[in-house]
Amino acid sequence: MASLIFHTRPGSVVRSGDWKLYHNFEDGGIELYSLTDDCSESKNLESSNSKMELQFQPLKNPAYDEGFEKKAIETVLGL
Repeated sequence: MASLIFHTRPGSVVRSGDWKLYHNFEDGGIELYSLTDDCSESKNLESSNSKMELQFQPLKNPAYDEGFEKKAIETVLGL
């Protein structure tokens, strides 16, 4: 029997009023939504908002242990 793992994209979300900004840590992508006009978040406005100037400086977690993470995933999958 195959195990299913729910995978979410690691990222960070900031909400200000009716605006929601999402930063995807995997590919550095940015998504911006107007929750008033698009509550389903189907129209990414990041590229069409010329007033927006963003700079992200993500920091790596110095305590992150890739080996531990891999072993935990293998344990869950029964590998």
